[in-house]
Amino acid sequence: MDNQNMTTTKSAKMTRQQLRLARRLDQEAKAFSRKWASHLNIKFKAYGLKAKEAFLHLAHVNHLKAQSIEFDWTDLTDATATGAGSLDLDYRPMYLSIARTTYKTINDVLGLSVNMDAQDEQDIIALGGKRMGLVDLPQQTKDAIFKAIQEGRAEGEGAADIANRILDAVAAGPWSTSEMRATMIARTETKFAQNAASIDAYESADNVDSVMVYDGRLPTSDEECMARDGTEVSFDEARAMADDEHPNGTLSFAPIVENAFDNGGT
Repeated sequence: MDNQNMTTTKSAKMTRQQLRLARRLDQEAKAFSRKWASHLNIKFKAYGLKAKEAFLHLAHVNHLKAQSIEFDWTDLTDATATGAGSLDLDYRPMYLSIARTTYKTINDVLGLSVNMDAQDEQDIIALGGKRMGLVDLPQQTKDAIFKAIQEGRAEGEGAADIANRILDAVAAGPWSTSEMRATMIARTETKFAQNAASIDAYESADNVDSVMVYDGRLPTSDEECMARDGTEVSFDEARAMADDEHPNGTLSFAPIVENAFDNGGT
């Protein structure tokens, strides 16, 4: 992330209300991530199965056997990917559910009385799946199919064994397993949706003019994440941070409320 244009200042310690909100949002993000990861994993495995079936059909049409060395099996990559069809991960329902829950939690904990209107909902939905490059399905699928065929042929495998390789490879994409792929996407997108909704909610409140960053809360957190923890930033700066956040990050925001009744730091 480019910090040159940031005008961050160090804020006071997090109040008890801010801490309570942070913990609640973390709990909700974990619950949404688990649910979403399970849903994505099912979709990725089903997609891998379609790719497997497409390859088996092509192998049958081309009369390919394990001994067929005169034919370059990797030439079936594009046709197999086409046969697998497209995969719509449909981020919209989960993004909207996360946003609505985030608004409700902010109101419950801080009593800001902020509400989402129809335009707010459409703006949140439009953000789904566009920011990180975690899902470039057409190219990831082709890469996985090509590699599976190449490795299978190097081992002297026939169509059936290579098809099983394709199933697993297409489902997993650039990750080692479909479960890992689903978990990474779910965690990252969940946190981004929550951050986008929370920033919008804070900005719509009459008594909030800026937000506090909290980050760097894992043993694996890098120096940049830890350095910005506790800083006060504008809404635009917060959005820029959220846009640039790395996959599986812990970046979150709490509002700095004018005349807040809870001034106790923690």
